[in-house]
Amino acid sequence: MTRPIRDRKLAANFWLSEFLRSDEARRRGLDNRPSEAEILNIARTARHLQAERDFLSLELGVPVRVIITSGFRCEALNDAVGGSSTSDHRTGLAADTQYERTDTGAALSPISVIRMLGETDLAFDQRIFYPGQARIHAGYGPAMRRQVLTKTADGYRAGLVTPR
Repeated sequence: MTRPIRDRKLAANFWLSEFLRSDEARRRGLDNRPSEAEILNIARTARHLQAERDFLSLELGVPVRVIITSGFRCEALNDAVGGSSTSDHRTGLAADTQYERTDTGAALSPISVIRMLGETDLAFDQRIFYPGQARIHAGYGPAMRRQVLTKTADGYRAGLVTPR
């Protein structure tokens, strides 16, 4: 059994534990503890997500909750879930997220979230839309390309490709 790391508050609404939680790691007995350098990256990701949460809450006039569905992934966990070897999840600079209104608990459409955030000057490297899923990949790697991609059956396509 691995020793759990001490939880840390990374931003007003984000804790380190949210970025480390993984049912898959628990099922496989994987140690998904980040290094101190990776924790600094996770904190950077949390600050970006906090800015986005604050913007969406202001824009919608109601607090928005950002749910981390996949955050940091050690190499073994990343391999187990079929992640890319160059994934920013590996370094703590990405998270898969879902968004919901706190007043009703209603999920926000990933398409709407990507469009609203795209109209801001908030920095990001990649946002990936997965048609048919509630999650959005939010990456904050060093390039900060503001790249929006859609996952398709053939790979990734530039832009926000909406289902017909």
